[in-house]
Amino acid sequence: MGSIFSRSRTSPLAGLAILTLAGLSLSACSTLAPAPRSTGGLAGTMRPYEVAGVWYTPRRQPDYDEVGLATWYGPESPNRRTANGEAFNVNALSAAHRTLPLPCFVEVTDLQTGRRLQVRVNDRGPFVAGRIIDLSPRAARELGIIGRGSARVRVRYVGLAPPLNEEPRAGVAVPSGGRFYIQAGAYSNRANADRAVAALADLGDAHIRTISRPGGELFMVELDCPAGAALESIRLNVVKAGFPGARVLGPS
Repeated sequence: MGSIFSRSRTSPLAGLAILTLAGLSLSACSTLAPAPRSTGGLAGTMRPYEVAGVWYTPRRQPDYDEVGLATWYGPESPNRRTANGEAFNVNALSAAHRTLPLPCFVEVTDLQTGRRLQVRVNDRGPFVAGRIIDLSPRAARELGIIGRGSARVRVRYVGLAPPLNEEPRAGVAVPSGGRFYIQAGAYSNRANADRAVAALADLGDAHIRTISRPGGELFMVELDCPAGAALESIRLNVVKAGFPGARVLGPS
């Protein structure tokens, strides 16, 4: 395991083995979720599941807004899959939550520093009392909690996220008569948006579009698609750059 992980563990989050939670300390920097055992009647990740004798019921929670402890986690295996079947990516801004629908976006605010970050929830956990969200290593770095191991945060539901496509559907070219672009992410913190633009600089014309709203400005990071370019290929390159929620929008 790389040096960014605080502790090695013996079971992947959504893999084959059930994690034995007895003996885990609340001071540990990460939590691994076992493969959920579910009951029939509901499809996919919305089924109730049991972990260490406790049942959890995933549900839509449009008003979800909770304060608690955030920790971070990483994979034992590079081939590990998240609870909704996606490949775990330590460089993605992603997270695990016990009951929110998968995938979805949430905004995480570090209550000590005021730093905010929008992450894509695609996994289940953490299963230790007091913890409300597990962050990927990159998300933890962006929030500045890698060194601390945990942080008291506010987690607010933003909305459902589109599914990731592992392979291109087709090399669809940009039609004429309108601007098409890739929306890489939306940030309430300008510094986070600036970092996203820098990460996309090698892929083309990345820039920030500012939206004014009652709760404050929102910074939309976008990458223009030149005429004749393959939209899905560009989107997948943005995903590989660490923006799993990237989507094609336009024309404008």
